[in-house]
Amino acid sequence: MKRVETKLIIKRKKDFDKGEKNLFMVSTLLQLLSAVEAQRYFNAKNCTLVLLFYGDKNQDETHLKSKLHLFDYDKLVILDKGDAKSYINLNITLIKELRKEHYRRVFVGFFGANMRRFIANIGYEELFLIDDGVYTISIHNELYSSNTEGYKKYITAFSEKERKGRLKKLKFALYHNFRKSYLLLYGYKNDMRKMKLNFFTMFQLPQYQDEIIITHKFEALREQYNLSSDTNKDDTIYFLGQPLDRVIDISSEQYLRYLKTIFEKYKQENKSIIYIPHRAENKNLLDEIEVMDEYNLQILKPDIAFELYVLDNRINITHIASFTSTALSSIKKLFPSAKVEAFKFPMEGEIGKTSSLIYSLFADEGIAVYEWNMCCLYQTKDEESLCHQ
Repeated sequence: MKRVETKLIIKRKKDFDKGEKNLFMVSTLLQLLSAVEAQRYFNAKNCTLVLLFYGDKNQDETHLKSKLHLFDYDKLVILDKGDAKSYINLNITLIKELRKEHYRRVFVGFFGANMRRFIANIGYEELFLIDDGVYTISIHNELYSSNTEGYKKYITAFSEKERKGRLKKLKFALYHNFRKSYLLLYGYKNDMRKMKLNFFTMFQLPQYQDEIIITHKFEALREQYNLSSDTNKDDTIYFLGQPLDRVIDISSEQYLRYLKTIFEKYKQENKSIIYIPHRAENKNLLDEIEVMDEYNLQILKPDIAFELYVLDNRINITHIASFTSTALSSIKKLFPSAKVEAFKFPMEGEIGKTSSLIYSLFADEGIAVYEWNMCCLYQTKDEESLCHQ
């Protein structure tokens, strides 16, 4: 293993042969699992796997490194940010390393500005986005839907659309222009150019233009874990929490009221509930949930992504629910017979449009989608009333 000054770590299992080269760039465990599926589907050889870690040490880094055995890489490159001063130089160091090869296919887990800077400076034939949550749905709609401006030369990707506050907007603009100028000064391209983005995804995306969409059902993961009916069937309802008080404009109190309405439904069905909190959920909120003694409820905090927690513990999920968690789709693929439920918040504006698209795709996958009508829940697809006051 070789470590250079800018903390770019390179490890080779074997040298490339003369065949096609493929590049996978991931930052999260779900992206890695998606990369495993893509490698199997395309029978990809001569694979370079790049792990991108920005900021402080975090769970993503620990989880990714613990599951590297799932991906059959030939070359591993780890970008570890280090201190802020080395950030730009580190990006250039990575670009120099990746430019040594021409790639048949490049797979990325995110399409933000920094990722596009890497892509703009390497040679490839096809570019695919692999899944990192419902971001896939949002970016596909943004780039290709006839309801938007369509395929754009200058792409404003997901996380860069809105920044609250003038100071944050100013800081972002200054830093963005600094990075752009720095790259141009050293002879590298900036990110703002036209790129055709294709999709390798678990979601059944509609095709709008000439984009390639390949859908998978976690066949490689099912094969590696040898999923079958002999796994332990669990009749408990697993409810996946989400930090919605941070994502949309609702209070913690309102979020708790929604949870109680849902839990009341399960109480009347005499079901026990395991609540899986999102790692970004408010601790005070979790304390409130933990003391909901009127429901047969316990909180479980897995130390890894929920999908792998289930697989590692040989649990056969029979019932799972959440709001817009990606795990609803992934669990439905891993356990097709499981009952999967999604509860839709009333939302307006752009976030409401995106939300409606996500829930529409959920319904197409056989996930039961429930909406609120005043204090009642009803299933949208069959208009079946499931009201609980």
